[in-house]
Amino acid sequence: MFKNVLVMLGLDHRDNSVLDAVIEAAPLLGFERLSLAHIHNRDPLPGPLAALAGNRPMPEAPPEMEEARARVAAALPGLAVEALHLVGTPEVELRAAVDSHDIDLVVLGRNPAVDGQPGWGSSRRKLLRLTTCSVLVVPYGSRLNLERVVLGMDFSQYATLCLGVACRIAKGIDCVYQYDTSTLGDSGVKHAEFREKLHQHAREWFDEILPQIGYGGRRPNFIAHSGGKVADVLIGYAKHDPIVMGSRGLTPLAALLLGSSADRTASHSLGPVFIVRKKGATMNLMERLFHRTS
Repeated sequence: MFKNVLVMLGLDHRDNSVLDAVIEAAPLLGFERLSLAHIHNRDPLPGPLAALAGNRPMPEAPPEMEEARARVAAALPGLAVEALHLVGTPEVELRAAVDSHDIDLVVLGRNPAVDGQPGWGSSRRKLLRLTTCSVLVVPYGSRLNLERVVLGMDFSQYATLCLGVACRIAKGIDCVYQYDTSTLGDSGVKHAEFREKLHQHAREWFDEILPQIGYGGRRPNFIAHSGGKVADVLIGYAKHDPIVMGSRGLTPLAALLLGSSADRTASHSLGPVFIVRKKGATMNLMERLFHRTS
């Protein structure tokens, strides 16, 4: 499913959790080639003082890169593993590496989210938004336990794609469909009646989708869950379990102005978040606005 994988290393405390997740996921996700990358941030347009100093030497690859490569290669002997030491602007180097290596999945680490604050800064969030393939986000200290995963289900084609992936990798799946009763307003419809009918129709739609997936083993559970934001519902329901969700892949401008459920979930979750995207597909601002109103 995900043959070529790019793992972003910070060469810090986050890397152990990231590498553990990669080793756990490799046989289930079909990894064939793994690139462990660290980007040495260097401004391509140095100031006048740096220019007077002459040509700056290229920094050498840190020894931790080879240590990480050796660890993964020993744990996954049938996998091609390389270390990539990149120099430049992180977002530029990431996009170039994804394109040049035909990457299917990018793996990112982050710190735990504390007191409602995201577990990473603007630079890693930017990397998430710029990536045009699927992404696995691994918070420090979390574990990619695939005994049970929580999947965000909105019945779009992206959620259906996501469910197909989840059925291949997880033993148990809770598919959570989020809805918001506050949208009823003063329509005159009783909330209890609305919930009953919505649960019934949603389950009927879900039963129609399952035969298309070919889920094979254990049947996924379906849960209709009321709440405000999709991300908050999924994070609260999943706790430390992995979350799997589809994403249309908003362009950076659209994600900045409109927000993204995948972005918020990946920034605040307690456990790993697997964002499944159609490779290379993005939705710009006008397309997203039209999709919201259609």
